[in-house]
Amino acid sequence: MRRATILTLVALISATAAAARADDAALIEQLEGKGLRKLDAYFLLPEESDLLKDYRELATIKRQVIKVSKEEAAAQKLVDAKKKQITAMLQQRQQLRAALDAATSANAQVRLINAINSLADQVELLERDTKAEDALKEARGAANQVREQYVGRVLEIRKTYNSLSEKYDDLSADPDVKAALASFNEGKDTTANLGPTRSFIVLGTNLKKVEDTVVSDEIDLRPDGGRLFNLPVTFDGKYTQELGLDTGSSLLCIPSQMAKEVGLVPKDSDPIVRLQMANGQVVEAKLLTVKSIRVGKFEVENVECAVFPPELTEAAAILGMNFLEKFNYKIDTERAKLIMNKIETGQ
Repeated sequence: MRRATILTLVALISATAAAARADDAALIEQLEGKGLRKLDAYFLLPEESDLLKDYRELATIKRQVIKVSKEEAAAQKLVDAKKKQITAMLQQRQQLRAALDAATSANAQVRLINAINSLADQVELLERDTKAEDALKEARGAANQVREQYVGRVLEIRKTYNSLSEKYDDLSADPDVKAALASFNEGKDTTANLGPTRSFIVLGTNLKKVEDTVVSDEIDLRPDGGRLFNLPVTFDGKYTQELGLDTGSSLLCIPSQMAKEVGLVPKDSDPIVRLQMANGQVVEAKLLTVKSIRVGKFEVENVECAVFPPELTEAAAILGMNFLEKFNYKIDTERAKLIMNKIETGQ
């Protein structure tokens, strides 16, 4: 009799447990219908785990950004050294020309002319050798590609994060989800919670820190009636001028009159730089340094600027690569926008 009672109790307990499991299965299926999956102590949106994985992969891309940025900087140093060498030679040639004008003996004049011609030959050889510039172009292309990938991934993760946060908010307010969770947890010592997990919340904080290292802006462009777009450029934080955007120009270049308007006054002692104009003409300009150049949110200090001679009154003012190369940029011709971003690497 006792044994029969025990067996009856066991059967009853087993039946009760089976019914509870069936109820839990039905509740889980109901919550799955809301897009949730049971994982440990949570009911989660399955996209959350994918998002956490994508965020972890950001660290790998960031290391690549730092690596290619260093390679780009090294290539830039070689180009800068070459420019400095050419500038010094042109300055020396200018001094020799002044000495030639003052020379009175034929021997001195011949010696000075030979020295001037030798310098001209050396400058020409340096200008023809484009290995450093080609290496910089390749390094910059690789760096821009990786940086663009990084920025794009950050934007995608933010978009997904916001979308999941909104879904979780909607689910937490859904009466059916509330009722299903309450029923599922009833009588259990360990309850299951609706997501997001703690990891997801921490990701939101960390993602904000990552986004703070990526500065982005869109600058309006205005067609100039020719091949270029114009945009506002601020000199030294107080003089704003319209310059043409020209990725084919290595330097910031402005005409003599504009230089006066922004407080740049060339001196005889300023270095000379040779520039090839769009029509193929080669001109000599004075090389000065602007304390700061700003476009939109982006500012660069100590920017070299070529000032055209006064007789070139029709010369266009150009924002060149010595400003643009500091940033990731893209020109959207359809929307007439210059899209710029910069990644702070801490290097």
